[in-house]
Amino acid sequence: MRALLNAAAVLMTASLSLGVALAAPVLKPQAVVERDMVQLGDLFADLPAAVDATIEVTRAPAPGQRLTLDASTLLNIATTQHVGWKPSGRFDRVVVERAGQVIGPSAVHDAVMRALVEGGMPENAEIVLDNDRVQLVIATGRPATVRAEVPLYDPTKPRFEATVFAPAEAAEADRVTIRVIGRAIRTVEIPVLVRPVATGEVIRARDIQMVRLHTDQVGPTTINDPDKLSDKSARHVLPAGLPIRVSDVSAPVLVIKNNLVNVTINTARLSIVMQGKAMEDGAEGDIVRVMNTRSNKIVQGMVSGKGEVVVTTSYSVANTAANSAVSN
Repeated sequence: MRALLNAAAVLMTASLSLGVALAAPVLKPQAVVERDMVQLGDLFADLPAAVDATIEVTRAPAPGQRLTLDASTLLNIATTQHVGWKPSGRFDRVVVERAGQVIGPSAVHDAVMRALVEGGMPENAEIVLDNDRVQLVIATGRPATVRAEVPLYDPTKPRFEATVFAPAEAAEADRVTIRVIGRAIRTVEIPVLVRPVATGEVIRARDIQMVRLHTDQVGPTTINDPDKLSDKSARHVLPAGLPIRVSDVSAPVLVIKNNLVNVTINTARLSIVMQGKAMEDGAEGDIVRVMNTRSNKIVQGMVSGKGEVVVTTSYSVANTAANSAVSN
């Protein structure tokens, strides 16, 4: 037994003196790094004590990207660094992934928007990027700031190209840079309905809200002032949220054809109120014909309110109308 122990001790001493590791290095099939360079210890475990695991052996991929080192490349690294590793087959490999932080589409959009406004684009304009999923991936630990550079804004050319990079204050060699393309769209604020409105229904202020739409969604006859929409009557069913044209509304009908109305006949000397029948529809300020329900005579008057018509005439005509109303 003592002889066996002595033999084992001799073999261990011999192995150490020859620099041979007791445990063979093990390949790491996957590695995640945060540095610009891949180190030996990222690729192999159980390295010999005499081998420095921090030795840089190859450049790391860009942040968020992957790099695959095949068996041939790994053998070359192991041989150069005296690791004592040999591939078990040609399919041995290590996938190295560079950790990174993602700067998403929203930050890119805002950076381009700022650059265009600085170049002269109106602040109420909007931009649409051709690739709405564009993003930048930068190294972890670096400022997640973004800046864009674009040519001066030209309103006659809605298309634009921009160079976006991060971190914003980094030197050019240390930036992650992408190119984006898109279009700038001018907008205008207009009133729309918050609910559908039926034919003939009067639109109230509470039915209106202001929204910003692209100018190509708005026509020359679109109503752009809420005061020109409030208290108007819908000529047909009006949906919510869409631009409204001048021809879609009218002043509300206050006098309805064949309905009874109050007719006020005014002269310089007296004022007479009588009942009549409207011969046509009329909004406020419209001139409509009204028939005296007693004499069947027709006069013209101006609509002054709901079911109200005012006739201004001479004293003799008013006196005749009064006499006709009394005698009948």
